[in-house]
Amino acid sequence: MSGNSYNERLFGKGWPRKKLHSGRFEWLRNEINKLELKVASVLELGCFDGRSIRYLPEDIEEYSGYDANWENGLDNAISSYKGIVKYNFILCTKAEDFNPKPKSVDISVSLETLEHIALSELEKYLIKLAEATREYVFITVPNEKGLILFLKYFYKKWIYRKVYDVYSKRELWYATFGKLDKIERKEFGHKGFDYKNLIKKLENYFEIVDVKGIPVSWLPVSLNFTVGNISKTQKIVRRTHLEVVYLISPGLKKS
Repeated sequence: MSGNSYNERLFGKGWPRKKLHSGRFEWLRNEINKLELKVASVLELGCFDGRSIRYLPEDIEEYSGYDANWENGLDNAISSYKGIVKYNFILCTKAEDFNPKPKSVDISVSLETLEHIALSELEKYLIKLAEATREYVFITVPNEKGLILFLKYFYKKWIYRKVYDVYSKRELWYATFGKLDKIERKEFGHKGFDYKNLIKKLENYFEIVDVKGIPVSWLPVSLNFTVGNISKTQKIVRRTHLEVVYLISPGLKKS
């Protein structure tokens, strides 16, 4: 792979960076073990090249990974696991492409993905995740506010010398003090993303079991680079059937 590839950027740039980005996968493995889950089938939204498979139970019988194929991640997964029938990889660039069968998997996984989904489509994905999963959903997203945001931005701008989401001085001030409502959200990016708003949305469809920081779980979430969320599926009791249909097809009129 070239030095600019996704995996080189995240996992090949020295111990601290590799440790931080590997943390979400270690968290996934550790939490599945703690819950002593018997996992036969897994659904992953945002699988990239299938790295999560290495951290899942070895005896799983079926894995389905959905991804938009940014930087050819999905192509690499298909090539790496070619001929292994229990691994399936599906191109997914919009909510309409994400169609797992109801109650078809034991657990679902989505690592560092939901922050990249358009706000207009996010709830559609959450509904489908809730409908497809029998037990638990494991989600990680970045912490993009507070002291951690300031430290990340300082590192990217002055040490790594590469910033993807540029903040003005005023925006950086607001973000550092957690006032993300004063920052325009960048669709498909990290800027303005608030993990607390995501958790509120998750509560509409899941029972929140645990929220902790990654990679240092004994520190407050606000002092970690990544936020890990474990949710247990439940019936979608907060919305009528018609309201759920309306969310999936906004063009329909509610009576």
